[in-house]
Amino acid sequence: MNKKAKSILLNNLAEDKIVAIDIGAKEGVFSLKNLSEHTNYWGFEPNRDEIIRLKKRKTQTNIKYFPFALSEFGGRKNIRITKHSSYSSFLKINDSNFYKHFHMMRDFSKWKTGMETDKIITVDSKTLSQVMQMERIEFIDFLKLDTQGTELEILRGGIEEIKANRIGVIFSEVSFVESYEHQNLFSDLDFFLRDNNFEFIDCRYYPNSVEKFHFPFSKKIFDRPHYAVGGDAIFVPNLDLVELKPIDCFKIGLVLASLGYFSISNNFFNKSDITEKETELLLHFFHRINLKSILKSWIPPIFIQIFRSSIK
Repeated sequence: MNKKAKSILLNNLAEDKIVAIDIGAKEGVFSLKNLSEHTNYWGFEPNRDEIIRLKKRKTQTNIKYFPFALSEFGGRKNIRITKHSSYSSFLKINDSNFYKHFHMMRDFSKWKTGMETDKIITVDSKTLSQVMQMERIEFIDFLKLDTQGTELEILRGGIEEIKANRIGVIFSEVSFVESYEHQNLFSDLDFFLRDNNFEFIDCRYYPNSVEKFHFPFSKKIFDRPHYAVGGDAIFVPNLDLVELKPIDCFKIGLVLASLGYFSISNNFFNKSDITEKETELLLHFFHRINLKSILKSWIPPIFIQIFRSSIK
């Protein structure tokens, strides 16, 4: 069955590979499971230290990294490099709001220290439209955004492409609490994309990054773990409102199947040129047994917490 599914992938993607854009690629581009050999990746990371590390460890020829940021209008911009570089952003930390929501979380002080500005550097930025023109990209099948509160700004810099239905799956970090001053929240992103014929399908909430197991009878008081900081929201073109080329529907279907969204994936496959039998073969190909998920279903949460605590 795997051979047949792989044959379908090869036949349909030989001349038109999946295009994946990763904006905020600090740890490397977001890899699409079972699709990497059929995907061309573009990664964007404005932090010079991080881009040097990425280029040194790059081994795949289908990945290109670029040392600049994306923004709404392009041009030179100041970015705050934080002590924990994952929190670096064009935006300033909203200290008072961050304290209000999280100051009784376990290890809050370490979390807050990591978000403090270490230095401010000036970087080049381009718009999403400029990047697509520069790289001669006709359609983005997978767009991943992780820029600490400026995701909506980046999408506005590609509004022409969005309105022309040239973007498929959008996988964006979102926040529900304003940790940075004037950052976009989930609702802002959701309204913008719904107004432009996308629909929300899921949010992968972040596990609490400062959570540690503690003895339940301890006298110390901490907030219970919660997920108000945010997660990764996934949006797709609304097929009731837009018309896409069959090949674009096929590739969007593959991306969604790789991410595990089989119902929505099937909808896009139905709009492509592949047969019902080929759709079934592909969905089975991506529906692998996940040992990690099985263990999480059977192991009591208390033991998972103890294990996490032991490796930190």
